[in-house]
Formats: sequence, structure tokens, C-alpha cells
Amino acid sequence: TSGFDIPTGEQLVLRLRVQVSDTPTNVAGLTFTNTAYYTYNEIDGDPATQQIGESGTSPPMTIVEPDLVMTKTGPLSADIGVPETFTLDVHNAGGSPAYAVTLTDLLPNGADGGMCDTPPQNITAQVFEADGTTPVSPPLADGTDYTTVFAGDPACSLTLSMQSSATTIGADQRLIVTFEAQVDVGTIDNAALTNLAGATEWRSTEPPRPRRTYRRTVTDGTVGTPDHEDAHTTTVFAPVFLFEKYAVNVTTGDDPAVTATPGDVIRYTLNVEHMNDVIVDDFSIVDELDRLNASPYFLPGSLNVISIPAGADDSNSDANGGASGTGLLDVRGLSLNGVGDSFQIVFEVQLAGAIANNSTVLNQSEAVYAGNTVAVSDDPNINGPADPFVGGDEDPTEILIQSAPYLDIDKVST
Repeated sequence: TSGFDIPTGEQLVLRLRVQVSDTPTNVAGLTFTNTAYYTYNEIDGDPATQQIGESGTSPPMTIVEPDLVMTKTGPLSADIGVPETFTLDVHNAGGSPAYAVTLTDLLPNGADGGMCDTPPQNITAQVFEADGTTPVSPPLADGTDYTTVFAGDPACSLTLSMQSSATTIGADQRLIVTFEAQVDVGTIDNAALTNLAGATEWRSTEPPRPRRTYRRTVTDGTVGTPDHEDAHTTTVFAPVFLFEKYAVNVTTGDDPAVTATPGDVIRYTLNVEHMNDVIVDDFSIVDELDRLNASPYFLPGSLNVISIPAGADDSNSDANGGASGTGLLDVRGLSLNGVGDSFQIVFEVQLAGAIANNSTVLNQSEAVYAGNTVAVSDDPNINGPADPFVGGDEDPTEILIQSAPYLDIDKVST
């Protein structure tokens, strides 16, 4: 800058704005100074007449950058189908704000089970001071302040992209995100589900100014290392029941009932034994009588509950319920306290008056926990008892209908 005249007793003040270059040399902690000098009294453009003034140097300055540290927390154990709250705590341990932060959460999805079948729900996000409780921003709005994208199987990832200025994480501030996820039905008992999460991108300034972009990947969570990623492991409690069911033909006395005639009364007995060492509370036994049959084989209105465990509630049972209107058993408020604890449910139902000969009447009950079917009954008289720790080998109760006796009519003419 040249060509200024400074009258006696006055001064010239120049203010310049510069930006630190985005180079490999300029990293957090680097100290630098800035020196300025001036010349004066150049006469008629002759450099020989120019005089050099005393230079000035700024105090040392240090480059600062945002540095995000992720902490992932959640429940130590979880029940199948029960929503649990997980937290992503992103602390800016650097010396400058972090803008346009992207978070990636990799939900578990493996051979033992996972949390991938149901997308995360009830997502919240907010910026706080370092204490994690004093708000900096109001609660952030999904779709306005940030966006969420859930990719199902096999990726099973939740991505949150911060957009508005309210999402900026200042130095020593925290962005805290919570969401609810639940264990998939079919996850085995005692499965250790590990959830990985990390801050995968952020910027040094707001657009449209030039900025440095920081990109990271999520690996194994590097538990114990304060960096951009973390991991949390939840142990699954999946109720395991020895769940057996057999039928007796009350009309004929056959025990077990192998065959029946239309109109016979069938008594079903359910034996449920707990195979886990953890209490399971408030589950249900549900039996929609004709759920497995192509045609209605039971007489509407004939369902009669004989016995249920003390304290259980069968008021939701309906003798005309179910999709076919032939009966729905619904016993709620059931509980089992550790390995070996058991109970029994007995009910009767009458077969319809007309059923095609050689039809097979199928029936199978379900154990429902937290809104999910966690076990189905097995008839030990068919292919032997099922292994409660192996899913898919349970046999429904079967009764063969013999409704048309064979008549041999001989006629002799003389």
C-alpha cells in the first residue's frame, strides 16, 4: 500500500483481514508472528530519497482447530423389542468452533442378532456447554437444523448431518444426540451387541468462507482413546422358554389326541418353563385358534378357558375372536422368576360340525413379550421335544379328522 500523506501530528491506521492458509504446515499448536514495515519521504518517485521506518511485529499467535471427541453410551443390557435410549456426546476439545458436523452410528447387525429391523426413533439433538447440561442452543429440529438418514440391512447405519448455525459446536462445547433403538426379534440370549459411532466430518468455518474440512472413518470405536469415535456394548436378554403343548380328545378320551371327529371337544394344555436365570415380567400367551388352518375348523363361541396362573388376566380372550372368528386366547400379566419356574394354561374348544375327512387341524400358541413373538409352542408328541435354544424346530399340535366312515354295501338279487 502506498501513496499516503500523513500530516504532522496525525497517524495512519490500516486494518487488514487475512486467513490462515490451509496447508500441511498450519496445524493446531503452531505459533507464528506477523511483521510490518514502512518507508517514507520518497521525493518525486526517486527511490534513493526513500527512508525506512521502524518495523513492528505482532505478539505470537497460535493456530487453533476444532477437535471432536465422541463418547457413546447406552444400556448395559436390553430386552428384545423394548426401545432403549442411546446417547452420542460429541465434545469439541479443540480451540475453535466445529461447523457442519456429520455423525455416523453403526448399529449392530450380525449372526447373533442386532438392532437393524426397526429404524431409530425419538431422535433429539442439542448443543450444550462443557458441563453437558447448560443449553447453548434450543433443541434442534430434525429436517431444519439437521437431517437424518437410516440405511437398513446390511449397512444398518444412522447418519445425522448438521446444517444450521445453531448446530455449531463451540470450543469446549458439546453436541448431545439421543435416540431409541431396539433389539431385533430372533437375537439370541446373552448376545453382546456392539454399537459403533463417530464424528465423520466437520469444518473449520461456515460457508461460503474457505474452510478446512476434517474427515474421519469409524473403525472399531477405539474404546479408551479420546478421539472422534467410540463403541458401546449391550448384552441382550432374550427370554428362552420350554414351551410345550399337547391335546386331549375330551369326547373320546384319547390322550394324546391323534384323531377326532367333527364336533369333538379338544382340551389343549400349555406348559411353559423358563430357561433363563433372569426374571421376565409381563408377557402374554396368545392363541388364535385357526391361525394355521386354511379353513375354519373350530366352532365359534366354544372357547372355554379352564385354568390360568394366579394373577394372570384372560379378560382379552374372545370366544369369537381371531381372523376367522372362531376364538382367540389372550392371557396377559404372566411372569417367570428364573430357571425352572413354570406355569400351565388349559383351555377347551369344540371342533366344527362339518370338516372334510382326512383334514389336519393345526394349532400353535405364541409367547409375546414387549409386543414381539419370542417363542411358539411345540408338541412333544410330534418329532419329539424341540430344543428351546434352537429356533424353528417347533411343531404345532396336529389332529387328523376322521369324519366319513367307509361303507361297503353289497346287494344280491335272486
